Amino acid sequence: MKYKDEILNKLHNSIKRAKSVLYSAKRNSILNNEEIIYWPLFFSDDTVPFENEVIDTCAISVGLIAFIELISDNIGTDEKLIIDKSVTAILGMRNENGSWPSFVFPSKNNKIFLEGIINDTSFALNALVKIGFLSEKPIIDENILKTYNLTSFQDRVDYLFESISWLKTNRVNKAWYYTGIENFENTESVLPATSSTISVINTLLSIYKSLILCTDIKQSFIKDIEILLDDSIGELLIAQSENGGFSKHRGDIESIAHTCNAICCLLSHYEHARYSSNILTAIKWLLKKRDIAKPNKIKSSDYFDEYAQILSSDKIVFKKRNIHHESFIDALIFCSLQFISNSPYLKNLNFFERFMLSHFITKSLKNLLSRQSNSGNYLGAFKSRRHVPSEEYPIYGIQQSVLGLILANNHPNMFKKIISFKKNTILTSVIVIVTTFIISLLIFYKFSTMELKDSLLFSFLLSVLASLLATIFFEIWKKFYSINVT
Repeated sequence: MKYKDEILNKLHNSIKRAKSVLYSAKRNSILNNEEIIYWPLFFSDDTVPFENEVIDTCAISVGLIAFIELISDNIGTDEKLIIDKSVTAILGMRNENGSWPSFVFPSKNNKIFLEGIINDTSFALNALVKIGFLSEKPIIDENILKTYNLTSFQDRVDYLFESISWLKTNRVNKAWYYTGIENFENTESVLPATSSTISVINTLLSIYKSLILCTDIKQSFIKDIEILLDDSIGELLIAQSENGGFSKHRGDIESIAHTCNAICCLLSHYEHARYSSNILTAIKWLLKKRDIAKPNKIKSSDYFDEYAQILSSDKIVFKKRNIHHESFIDALIFCSLQFISNSPYLKNLNFFERFMLSHFITKSLKNLLSRQSNSGNYLGAFKSRRHVPSEEYPIYGIQQSVLGLILANNHPNMFKKIISFKKNTILTSVIVIVTTFIISLLIFYKFSTMELKDSLLFSFLLSVLASLLATIFFEIWKKFYSINVT
């Protein structure tokens, strides 16, 4: 199919460009007297610096995740070096309590302490799992493991569970806020954040799926994660409205970004059937939102989360640093729609909901590809919806977009089904129109002697009855002949 081939070609080219920018944008530095490689949070010219003195946990973690996704199994000498030195940075950035801050300073005369951030701790853990941290042979140099006393499999499990313990200790009502809760005087006034809670759930699911493949793992570890998952998902569902949408915090207005994120998270659960009712209502809520085809119309408050991080130094100076966390809405929409299309809940959608899903997938792919730079210094990067010039092209835009593009590339039949759906829609429309016309003629002939035959009322009643009969005919036909509308 020509249309399908064109789409796959666009996917391949987009992925190829995204891969190239990861090579060109990486930077070198020194952290804890070790040479490291990292990615900046935002790609910017040297003339427009953005915190050039810091190494961002989110940036290096999602950059590494995207890098591994893109190189697949083609790990050569250069790729191995990038992985080794970026993992060295991630390990060196961790706080003693097992958390990760949002960033670190590679060199400062006075020691800077930064509190742990929930999202950044999740990002770092995801990156470690991605490089096979929970396998017998991670794809990192053995000397790095020796430096951090992580040579054995059990050492690495214990290392991750120190971070999980920190996450567990810093919960808010069995879920998570944006930061740890050590610096809150009254934690009862703190509401869980949907985005942070989903981030941790995704991390726990990733760790869980790695651990169950291990034969030597203690069952108590797996049980601890299962309990954490049950508790946190139960708390997450409190942020879901009766209509099905998820909000930034419980009680807030529903958000497209947080609903998309929740759908992806719940569908990734190994027992998602337990939450089938919540998932289905969320899907139906999302498919009613026409703005997902036009992200420019979505308010920025929908996909931005704002909070503050506390910084302190050995001079006992405290400072709050504001963080504006962006969910890359174009990629998030595209990913969530694909999750829905590939899920067992598709069969629970009616014809019109499936029609909108098909339409939204096509539109969201077009929207996402339009965000990618096709020239200049940032060839292959994806443009954010921030308004600061130096923050136009973030590393997380690549990571989240690559996830959606690779997912689509791995499921080419999805586009084949969309094409088939469009053909069936045209055929269905013709059948309904012809059937309506025939039934109208039959009824008109039957009642041709009536005085009301020329009245508008009679014509209206004819069209309503004919449309009703045609719809019933189509539903029966769809049921028995299995029209492919996915």
